[in-house]
Amino acid sequence: MTVSINFMRRKSIRERVWKTLNVVVGITTILNVSLIGTLIAPKAASAATLGPNNGSTFANDSSVGTLDWSSTSNAQTSNDSRATVSLNDNNISHYLKSTNFGFSVPVGATIDGIKVEVEKSSDNSDRIKDNSVRIVKGGTIGSTNKADSSFWGTTDGYSTYGSSSDLWGQTWTPTDINALNFGFVFAAKKDTSNGGSIQARVDHIRITVYYTAGPPPQDVTKNPDLGQSCGLDIALLADVSTSIDAGEMGQLKSALTDFTSAFATTPTVFSLSKFGTLGSHSPANDFSMTAAQAATAIAGLGVSPTTQYTNWDDGLAVAYATFDPRPAKPNLLVIATDGNPNKRGNPAVPSGDGTDDPAAVAAAVTRANAIKGAIGDAKARILAVGVGTD
Repeated sequence: MTVSINFMRRKSIRERVWKTLNVVVGITTILNVSLIGTLIAPKAASAATLGPNNGSTFANDSSVGTLDWSSTSNAQTSNDSRATVSLNDNNISHYLKSTNFGFSVPVGATIDGIKVEVEKSSDNSDRIKDNSVRIVKGGTIGSTNKADSSFWGTTDGYSTYGSSSDLWGQTWTPTDINALNFGFVFAAKKDTSNGGSIQARVDHIRITVYYTAGPPPQDVTKNPDLGQSCGLDIALLADVSTSIDAGEMGQLKSALTDFTSAFATTPTVFSLSKFGTLGSHSPANDFSMTAAQAATAIAGLGVSPTTQYTNWDDGLAVAYATFDPRPAKPNLLVIATDGNPNKRGNPAVPSGDGTDDPAAVAAAVTRANAIKGAIGDAKARILAVGVGTD
């Protein structure tokens, strides 16, 4: 993307800085926004529905029963071409397994309920019943059985399992629902000793997902322009969370080192902070560092030996606190990170792993807005550098 920032008097240096910013081991993205990722704020959410969707992958699963279904993919649509299994007295079928429903629940949504509808019939009344009716999460068959105890009719009709508020005994994220291995299994049984072989038939399986959408994008304070100045105050902020592996750490260090070297011939000074579960800063890396000294400090960064989560909020607070008040020198804060935060504040919350915590994103955006919107010379421009390919 094209970005125009007038922060150097000398065009050659200005161009070299932006060339450096755009070469981060070939896979780094520069985002001239408040932060990386979808910016979420704690505003009103709304209920929504996806589906009913049809499965795309059908198979037999032998973890229950003894008999295979024939023509399993016939259950993809309602068209009177059916998946079938013939059952003698007290026989139980294998699972008819349907997955890959093609959902696209948005990030940040809360799953409220899952409804499955099965269009089924048999060729003789009062013979066939459900044996096991279960949801599939992450490829694993769930423990909640919603089998109906009534006999199947001889005419195709939909039976409903679950509802807009039924989670099938599971906790769900949008990623779980959107996964290719999300789905449903269904087994039938002949529950009487009357007559001979009876055919169980399934014409269609469909799923509807009910969710509450995450809050809408948060208002973002405009990034302040950097006024003309030969030299800047630059606060560098490095992600050292556990998700930064050795390869990504090398990319991050290379990017920040190349960036600082572009200012070697200017009176720019640097600080270096880092963040995992909390932000941290060594006084040795305060605003007294030249480009060469900053490169040395960056070289000292390493992969964390302990579990560290991702707290943009506190990292930004710590980095911003390092700015040396030189009124003639504009402030620039550069954050290098590999993904959205899952912690916020100091002490860090929430407890646990904080996976996909929208409140952590919202807190970071609020912090970034305060930094960009500070009064007078206290404001700082923020650049976010995305590291890695995740």
